[in-house]
Amino acid sequence: LQLKPEKTRICHTLREIEVDGEKVPPGFDFLGFNIRQYPKGKHTSGKSGGPHNRLLGFKTHIKPDKEAIKAHTEKVKEVIRNHKTAPQAALIKHLNPIITGWARYYSGVVSKEIFSKLDNILWQQLRAWVVSRCGNAEYKTLRKYYRTGMAKLSNGDERKDKWIFQTKDGLRLQKHAWTP
Repeated sequence: LQLKPEKTRICHTLREIEVDGEKVPPGFDFLGFNIRQYPKGKHTSGKSGGPHNRLLGFKTHIKPDKEAIKAHTEKVKEVIRNHKTAPQAALIKHLNPIITGWARYYSGVVSKEIFSKLDNILWQQLRAWVVSRCGNAEYKTLRKYYRTGMAKLSNGDERKDKWIFQTKDGLRLQKHAWTP
């Protein structure tokens, strides 16, 4: 096994350390995930397991890394930009596989907060898309593109949701947060 020095670094997952006079932040990125430990108090700390079950004083979190989030946001933005004059259904058909695939890839890690932030960014981008088509972002105009209804989650559950980007025919845009 050969390690490439430009792709290898020594780091600590809990604290910042100094390597060769340079400060290295805690944690590391691997395959689009950021792996890091966070200090915790006695009520939320991880436990060692085994017969003694001691408190560790930290909890390990794996999250989507910042570059992956930025790349996903840029990809969604590009699709919306390329479909400025396309019908709403065409935009939804292009965005759904991108959103669903990305959300499923990161669904097994700590990503609920990031999913909510991405949905907020998507809302702003789609609102700008509506403004570019209609000239304003009044409630009445937005209601032509957004509806209230039952959202089917990836695990089969349903929940009532407001502001679903949906056509009159019922074709709806998947939200990141609908992926458990």
